[in-house]
Amino acid sequence: MKKIIKKIHLYLGLVFSLFLILIGTTGAILSYEKEILELINPQVYNLDYKNKEKLDKKILFENLEKNHDFQIVAIRFYENPSKPIVLVTPAAEDSNSNRKVLLNVNPYTGELLPPIRGKMFFTYARYIHLDLLLGKVIGKNIVAISTIVLIILSISGLYLYAKPLIHNFKSAMKINFSSNGKRLYYKLHTVFGIYFLVAFLIMSLSGLFWSYDWFKKGVYSLANVEMPPSRVVSTNVTPKKRENNPLDMEQTLKALEIFENSINSNYHEFTIRKNRNSDTFKVSYLEKNYPHSKAFNTMDVNPIKNEITSHEKYEDLKIGEKVINSMLPIHSGEFFGSFFQIIFLIASLSLSMFAITGFLLYKKTRRNI
Repeated sequence: MKKIIKKIHLYLGLVFSLFLILIGTTGAILSYEKEILELINPQVYNLDYKNKEKLDKKILFENLEKNHDFQIVAIRFYENPSKPIVLVTPAAEDSNSNRKVLLNVNPYTGELLPPIRGKMFFTYARYIHLDLLLGKVIGKNIVAISTIVLIILSISGLYLYAKPLIHNFKSAMKINFSSNGKRLYYKLHTVFGIYFLVAFLIMSLSGLFWSYDWFKKGVYSLANVEMPPSRVVSTNVTPKKRENNPLDMEQTLKALEIFENSINSNYHEFTIRKNRNSDTFKVSYLEKNYPHSKAFNTMDVNPIKNEITSHEKYEDLKIGEKVINSMLPIHSGEFFGSFFQIIFLIASLSLSMFAITGFLLYKKTRRNI
């Protein structure tokens, strides 16, 4: 039995190692996309605000409407005074995508800030992570199968190393870096495999949430949360672009006033948009001490009636609802805190090391046959 599992572990690793390296490396990069973009774009995310006051919102938006010809469908504000105001505008008319265009505005001068450097790099990294740039049919399925393979490799690796762990756990988890050759490769491969075992399983199982509908349905069922209906897209009809839902600035400013008065500036960031076929606006916001980047509270505001029609807080959600809303932070490790996010980062990058040491062990074994 052990010989069969060893062969399965070996050949799955050899066949899928390149795919796992690409998925893991891009995943590690994407987990810190926001921080990297902010670091390389200080002209946008580190504005000079000392001895300056922000423009009145009404004046700022009046000037934008006067000087620029674009619709605004949502606006994002940050509590940090060095951050810009972000305008969400419709996709370009000549674009085949429905992806919105983000424009950054200096809240102290009202000027549009330069485009963000590095966005295209992360766009390609995301596509590699999702489908290896091979499309939703072939590429997405390769990524999904590779994810399942990582689960098999993790569990089979634990099984193969179980005897040394049970016999002498302390000794089994030590690496003698002064050793070399097969012994060092083996220790690196096995010990770090145990260290990152839980991270690999969490990343893989949460990754399958976006790979297969049957798996997603299972997660929703276990979480006791009703799954929203999926949109069926016909392959014979060219999909129509979604009709824009532009903001009326007068009503938007009233809604903003109601929202800001109700939470007393207890926010890290918030985004406001108009609800379709309604007089209300939806505000999604993170509190100052937010647990992770998807822990949004939502508030519906009716500026005509001058009232808050609903207010749902992340902390009041049931455990299952929190899990569903937090799948991406769970996948990246952010859900468990900054320390574990770094562990997940290292684990993702270490897939290259596992591929190299696994191949070297295979090469050494073949040479000795």
